[in-house]
Amino acid sequence: MSRLHSFFWVCMVACVCLAASESRAQSVSRPEDLSHWGLWYDRPAGNDWNSPLPIGNGRLGAMIFGGVVEDRIQLNEDTLWSGSPNDPSRPNAHEHLEEIRNELFNGSRDRADQLYNQHMMGRHHGQKYQTVGNLWLSFPDHQNSTEYTRQLDLDTAIARTRYTVDGVTYTREYLATPVDQLVVIRLTASEPGKIDFSMAMDTPMTAQVEAREPGELIMTGINQGHEGVRAGMTYEARVRVLTEGGSIEVSDGETATVAVSGADAATIQIAIATSYVDYTDISADPTARNNETFAAAEGRTWEAIREEHIAAHQELFRRVTIDLGTTGEEAMTTDRRRSAFAAGGDPDFAALYFQYGRYLLIASSRPGTQPANLQGIWNDQLNPPWDSKYTTNINFEMNYWPAEVANLPELVEPYVRLVREAAVMGAITARNHYNAKGWVLHHNTDIWRLTTPIDGAQFGAWPTGAGWLTLILWEHYLYGGDKEYLADVYPLIRGAAEFLLDYAVEDPRTG
Repeated sequence: MSRLHSFFWVCMVACVCLAASESRAQSVSRPEDLSHWGLWYDRPAGNDWNSPLPIGNGRLGAMIFGGVVEDRIQLNEDTLWSGSPNDPSRPNAHEHLEEIRNELFNGSRDRADQLYNQHMMGRHHGQKYQTVGNLWLSFPDHQNSTEYTRQLDLDTAIARTRYTVDGVTYTREYLATPVDQLVVIRLTASEPGKIDFSMAMDTPMTAQVEAREPGELIMTGINQGHEGVRAGMTYEARVRVLTEGGSIEVSDGETATVAVSGADAATIQIAIATSYVDYTDISADPTARNNETFAAAEGRTWEAIREEHIAAHQELFRRVTIDLGTTGEEAMTTDRRRSAFAAGGDPDFAALYFQYGRYLLIASSRPGTQPANLQGIWNDQLNPPWDSKYTTNINFEMNYWPAEVANLPELVEPYVRLVREAAVMGAITARNHYNAKGWVLHHNTDIWRLTTPIDGAQFGAWPTGAGWLTLILWEHYLYGGDKEYLADVYPLIRGAAEFLLDYAVEDPRTG
C-alpha cells in the first residue's frame, strides 16, 4: 500500500506505522516526554512521503519529515483544489435514459454501456486536491548527530524531533493549532546561542516565493485547471520567524531565504489561505486572510499557543480511554513494534491503532473545515491517487463511520455541510440526467460538489450515492437525539429518497 486510500481506520498504517525501513538495531530509548499514546522512531523519515508524521488542525495539514541537516515540512490547506465553480452535468442527458434501459432489459449490455458513456457521463472526472508546497529548514553544521528520535504524541497533537550534535541537544516541536489557525515550529537547544538555520520554500504549483523583512517567506500561487475546468483559485502561504536573541538575515535572490544565526530559540509561524469562499465563490483575498491570522496571533507567546492548542485537542482526544493490557512492547520504536505485532502478545498496539485513527479524524475534520478526503488533508502531489477526492461508494463514509462510536460527533459537521451543498448540485444533475425529482450523487464528489457520473459506465452508473451519504446524517441523529438537527437535515434525506423513488422503474420480466 503506497498511499492513504481507504484512509484512517483501514489503511492508516501506510502513513506512520510503516514509517521507517527496518535495518539497524534500536540504539535509543523511548523519549521520556512522549505519552503512552505516542509513535516514535530512531531515524528521520527519508524521502518516502508515507513515512513522515502528520499534524493538522482540520484545515491546515503538515507532514513532518524530521531530517537533521535538512528538514522538510510538507504543507496542505483543505480548500486548495484544481478548477473553479462548475456544473459538469449534461442538460439533455435524460433524453437517452429510456433507450439505455431498453438495452439493459431487452438488448445488449455492451450497447447500454456504450450509450451511457456517450450521453450520460459528466463533462469531466472531477477536480484534484492539490499541495501547497514545502518549507525547508537547513542546518548545515548538524551532519554528525547522535541520540536521534522522532515522535508524534497523539495526546497533545505535537510532533517532535530531537538529537545531539557536539554535546548540544537540539529539539524541534511542531503543531497545527486550531485556536490560532497556524502551523507552528519551535526550535530550541540545550545551550544558548546555538540556533543557526536557514529556511526556504518550494512547490510544484504555479507560484512565486519572496523573502521580506524582518523575517518572512511569502509564497503566492494559483491552482491548476483540469479537464476543461479553468483555474482561478489563488493562495498564499506565509512563513514568519520570531527569534529570542541572535540575528535574522533576509535574502531575496534566486532562492528566497531567511537565515537565523546565534539565537537562543526560534518560533516559526505558518499561515495559509486561499480565495475559496464556498463551492460557488472564489472571490476571497488570501493575503487579507493571512493578515488577520497573524494580527490575531501578534504578541502571543509560544507557551500560550502551545497550551491552548493542547487544551483544544485534548477536549476531543481524551473523551475515550481504552486499555487492552500492556506488555512492555511500547519500548520499541513503532515500526519495529508493528512488525513484531504479527507474532502476538501486544494488545496495546491495537489500542494505539484505534487512538491513532481518532487522532487523524480530529486532525483532518473540524467544524467549519472541509471534510476529510481520501487522504485526509495530507497530499504532496498535483495528481494524487484517485485525485484524493471524496469517493462516495465507500471511502468517504468510512472516514466518518467511527465519529459517533469514538465520541467525536462534532467532527461530522463538515460531512453534513458537504451533503447539504451536494444536494443543490445533485438536484440539477437529477433533472438533467434523469428528469427526476430530489437529488442524486454518483460515486465521487469534490470541493465543487460534483454529482455527475464519472469514470465510465462500469463505475459511474451508480446513482445511489445520496442515499448512502444520508445514512450518516441519520446515524448522527440516533446518537445525539437532537430533533432540531433532524428537522434541519430531513429535506436532504427526503430528497435522496425522492430521487430513488422517481428513478425506479418496473422490471418488465419480473414486475
